[in-house]
Amino acid sequence: MCGRGGRFIDAANYLVEMTEMGLTLVSRCFDMVTNGLKNCAKHDLAKKMEHLEINLREVKTREVKHKRVDAQLELVWN
Repeated sequence: MCGRGGRFIDAANYLVEMTEMGLTLVSRCFDMVTNGLKNCAKHDLAKKMEHLEINLREVKTREVKHKRVDAQLELVWN
């Protein structure tokens, strides 16, 4: 394990960049990075990553709900 958590900080930056590009990520990625950050005593950054994961889940569920509503409206109109 590295002294200051450099690998985990790099991994966290990479995950943030991927989410900014609009790519969907697996929650295992967030879990591994947040656990590594917590082990390296980077609790504030780990909490930010957890909040980012929660926000991404909320956005994803909203998109799915909107798709369902749109599909139902198409059935009603046809």
